[in-house]
Amino acid sequence: MRYYSKTEAAAHEIVEALGEYAGQHDIDAIADEVLTMRHTENEAGQTVGDPWYEVTVSENEFWDSVGRHAIG
Repeated sequence: MRYYSKTEAAAHEIVEALGEYAGQHDIDAIADEVLTMRHTENEAGQTVGDPWYEVTVSENEFWDSVGRHAIG
């Protein structure tokens, strides 16, 4: 799914997945590893439209990142 801010993407893709355990993880660090900003370019290489964020790792890579960024 596409999100138009990193905060929105993290809220939907990371915080929701972690549920009640979200507060026990460094959400920003996980977001840096699992979310990528994308954009569309025209033939001249210019960005057209708005950029978006999406998860660009596998489910296993996502949960590995979650494990690396547990707090405490």
